[in-house]
Amino acid sequence: MLCSAYILYKGAKGSVYYCNHCGAKIALMYGNLSISFEESEFIEFMERIHSSRIEAYFEEHPAELKIHIRSQLDTLFYSFTYTEIQELRVILDESYLKLKINKMLYHGSQDN
Repeated sequence: MLCSAYILYKGAKGSVYYCNHCGAKIALMYGNLSISFEESEFIEFMERIHSSRIEAYFEEHPAELKIHIRSQLDTLFYSFTYTEIQELRVILDESYLKLKINKMLYHGSQDN
């Protein structure tokens, strides 16, 4: 079957696509990141980004320009400025909402 990517988010700062023919992969492009996720990995990444206490981090570390968030791999970190992580949160939220809506409309699923 041919891939058919659905746009979950597209903006000046990044984009997120979903393909139900590629093992239900979600692709995130933001800044210098290009990450392909299974849906459960996408949700885990979104929760990891949201659970970071960015305001507290930058207050406690005023000399730091970026917050460093551990990825699913213990040896890999993502680094974001305050503005970048705020933008990423919006991108992830909008993408997840559109993913849920698309699943409900086209697949009748209300999972997650």
